[in-house]
Amino acid sequence: MVDGKVIVLFGGPRSTLCVRYYEENRIAPVYFAEANRTLCFVDSDTDAVVASIPAREVTGHEDLFIIGCFVDDRDNVVFIAYGFSWGVLGLLASTFMTSS
Repeated sequence: MVDGKVIVLFGGPRSTLCVRYYEENRIAPVYFAEANRTLCFVDSDTDAVVASIPAREVTGHEDLFIIGCFVDDRDNVVFIAYGFSWGVLGLLASTFMTSS
């Protein structure tokens, strides 16, 4: 456990355990969900879908990504960045945008 640090996480809840923890416990501002073959980012406070894309449309040319920032209950500043694509284009885009 760390306190008062900056934590940078790349990859979604399926591949990154820390991201899964923050999303499952609704500490992150949004979380990943999949329903009816649609990939979604959902607001942790309201459960409203804030962005979505049909899974079949996620290709090497189309993806969604998220860059989130929040302070957790141990006073850590947490950055999370990932996309939906298994081809990692969303992850690469979020990484590029984070470093810009």
